[in-house]
Amino acid sequence: MRNTLLVAGILAVTAAFAQERTLDHVKASKARGGGIIMKNNEVAGYYSFYEVDKVDGKTRAFRMALLDNNLKDIGVIKLNRPKDSYMVESAFNGQAFMFFFMNDKNVELETYDMNGKKLGAKVYEDVSKWERMRVYAAVKMGETGEVNQSLFPLGEDGFLKQSVGEGKKAGYLLTAYNNDLSKRWETEAPAGGMIESLDVIAVTKDYIVGSLYKQKGRMDMPDNTFLALFDVHSGKKLWEKELTDGGRRMTVVNAFPEEGNDDLFLIGETFGPKDNVFKDKSQGMYCMRMGMDGTPKQTELLDWDKDIKPHVPADEKGRKELDRIFFHQVVRLNNGTIHCIGEEYKKVMGATGGIQITTEDMLVIELGPDLKFKQCSIFPKSKGRTEFPLEYAALSASLLAKIVKQMGRFDYLFTTQDKTGDRYFCSFLDYARGKNDAGNKVGTYIGTIVGDGKSAPTLDKYDVDEKGSTFFRVMAAKPGYVLMYEYHRKEKTINLHLEKVNF
Repeated sequence: MRNTLLVAGILAVTAAFAQERTLDHVKASKARGGGIIMKNNEVAGYYSFYEVDKVDGKTRAFRMALLDNNLKDIGVIKLNRPKDSYMVESAFNGQAFMFFFMNDKNVELETYDMNGKKLGAKVYEDVSKWERMRVYAAVKMGETGEVNQSLFPLGEDGFLKQSVGEGKKAGYLLTAYNNDLSKRWETEAPAGGMIESLDVIAVTKDYIVGSLYKQKGRMDMPDNTFLALFDVHSGKKLWEKELTDGGRRMTVVNAFPEEGNDDLFLIGETFGPKDNVFKDKSQGMYCMRMGMDGTPKQTELLDWDKDIKPHVPADEKGRKELDRIFFHQVVRLNNGTIHCIGEEYKKVMGATGGIQITTEDMLVIELGPDLKFKQCSIFPKSKGRTEFPLEYAALSASLLAKIVKQMGRFDYLFTTQDKTGDRYFCSFLDYARGKNDAGNKVGTYIGTIVGDGKSAPTLDKYDVDEKGSTFFRVMAAKPGYVLMYEYHRKEKTINLHLEKVNF
């Protein structure tokens, strides 16, 4: 079983133009301690959180290095924190950072400006056990894991925190903060009755869009999903709608507002009338334009077998197989075309008697501005395998896939667009063994899918020359580049490389 992202090296592409930065005196660092600063939908810079010294038996000194997208210093945030403290998540709204910390005793939120000045702090000692369980489970999934996103920017003057409330049947809890962490509003799921859980999908200047689940008990499996809309200024839930079409049940993968009108664009999977959306295999996907009152205006359906499977290349025995698809990103280009980027996966028996999720090829399903199907492109890659104990066998493939995503075990890395919005660049890892053009053995590649909505997307692959770092990540960067982020425990350094690629 391979360790996704726990590879070391630098990208072997036009190294002469690489921009580099080294952070010294790094006593300890974790993979999730580094991240990207986004502003106006572009990569504006990076942050790196790491331990530098021991203050006393209970306290450690940490640094948050802030760099721009050319790896030049923006500033540094100095923090003293309990030694058992770890950073769970962070967000940037264009003016301020919000950091989410947790230790054995409490949850802490802190905000800082771009110069490292502290703007606010909140300590929650009475955080619900359900929220602790959610965070602990996500953190324990591995150093390269992706904790469920629970922080969202609210313009440039605030943040939204999604969490789990109190009580035996605690449901969702949404809290809006200003940059100084003063509370704007708070809204929570109705008490009693069904447990209502919420996944925030999108936050706009006026609305919060979420996927809502209802269950009798926490061990029960919801049958269907609801779409919920909240007022971003007050937190008031405006409506909820059960997602169906012609008897089909539906889930929501992505949602964003349509440019030039007040409609929502939704994309998700379709199921049979009696299917459980968490247990059963989806029959296809849909695209929908919906008014802000929750009324569908246009729905287009795609069937996996009839519409997508014909585009799947046959194997050496002439068979065409298409299992489940995990959609990582949906991109809309300036010409109105919509690109749904996914990765194939399936649930099988593991080699050691447990359950295994196997990840396979990348694919891009392209839709026109009218939501009609245009083309499907398949990009073969090597298989990845994540094994679970046999007691996980009762969990559905879709739930296991979400866990795999949190563990950082899918091969998908990130998707960016150029400044004009005319092209997208989707990067992923491929562990195909072979030799590069120079004849050297290569075990890891970075593949980049490039699409413009005019012709079929293309693929460029770049080999990774393995080295001895403790952990290694590939991150999004300014157009034309990717960032290599590597931590060397023995040398006590974090090395960052901006490597130019030939898109």
